[in-house]
Amino acid sequence: RTSINAGMAAAELSYDINWLRIRSSLLWASGDSDPFDGEAEGFDAVVDAPNFAGGDLAFIQRQGIPFIGGGGVNLFNRLSLFPNLRPGKEEGQSNFVNPGLRLYNLGLDAEVLPQLKLITNASFLQFDDVASLNALRQDGSFSRDLGFDLSTGVLYRPFLNNNVQLRGGVAALLTDQGFENLFGDDVLWDVFTNVILLY
Repeated sequence: RTSINAGMAAAELSYDINWLRIRSSLLWASGDSDPFDGEAEGFDAVVDAPNFAGGDLAFIQRQGIPFIGGGGVNLFNRLSLFPNLRPGKEEGQSNFVNPGLRLYNLGLDAEVLPQLKLITNASFLQFDDVASLNALRQDGSFSRDLGFDLSTGVLYRPFLNNNVQLRGGVAALLTDQGFENLFGDDVLWDVFTNVILLY
């Protein structure tokens, strides 16, 4: 038996200056401080695809990131903000024994044309508590700091509605010690395009 006692809080503030919007976002998802105490304190969502702090432009949300040496589980699942140590969002149960997340974000949106929007984001990411990672890897050297997630993208709506949307962008994860324990110190890149057609 496991008792679940987890929480999450998020806030986003924005200010418009003519065709520019400045944004600032904060997110906290609790992490489990002791994986063996019978109380699960790591926040997890059932199925999430949040449009928050860059949404699917951000590297951490766009890419599924495996947990190396974790027995087929992911550190982050695709289109999720939470490091929930699950095999996938569509498979298995929510997992409330996880490291949680702290996210600090600044963003700038620019309405370059009525049809064209430029979206930029810079986020600093930290684990809330690394005890579950230390237990899984039998390694007490995990750092809380994941690194900086930088992204920029464009949204083009040629008919000034949402029936046809063309999206493209690039994202980079400048890793810090918490991520380097798993993957080394390389900068990770993501370049993408999307075409959305609605009828």
